[in-house]
Amino acid sequence: MTRTTTTKISLAALAAAVLAAPVTAPAQEAEPDNAIKFRQSVMKGIGGPTGAVGGIVKGEVAHQELMAHFLDQLATAAEPQATTAAFRQNTADQGMAKTTALPDIWENWDDFEERLQKLGEVTTAAAEAGADVTQDQLKAIFDTCKGCHDEYRED
Repeated sequence: MTRTTTTKISLAALAAAVLAAPVTAPAQEAEPDNAIKFRQSVMKGIGGPTGAVGGIVKGEVAHQELMAHFLDQLATAAEPQATTAAFRQNTADQGMAKTTALPDIWENWDDFEERLQKLGEVTTAAAEAGADVTQDQLKAIFDTCKGCHDEYRED
């Protein structure tokens, strides 16, 4: 069996397992470590394309032709329904997983949620602009990220 065949079989088995899983979410909250890991995965999904866009903007890489692609990825990852879901469960002082999320998130939920909405708005606007994205639109993305990190993330 070739490596490609093994990979296809593994992916097919994974797909079957996912499809066999129940579609509805359990009523109870996730174990704190699982909630933290989920949140970190969602944030990594935002950080990846943001880093790529930053590298292009700073001239560290010459891939301007991919700007629209990474802006689309960023807008999808920063969609407010996903980001809000990632933080909805308060995991302050719970679990063993390392997290940099401050308890202030849940103490100031309305402000935090507004910031997630703003992130969704600015990333969507930039994605709609695509290759014609302006410096002001990019600055709005980076400033929105920084503002939330400054307020709600441990250094």
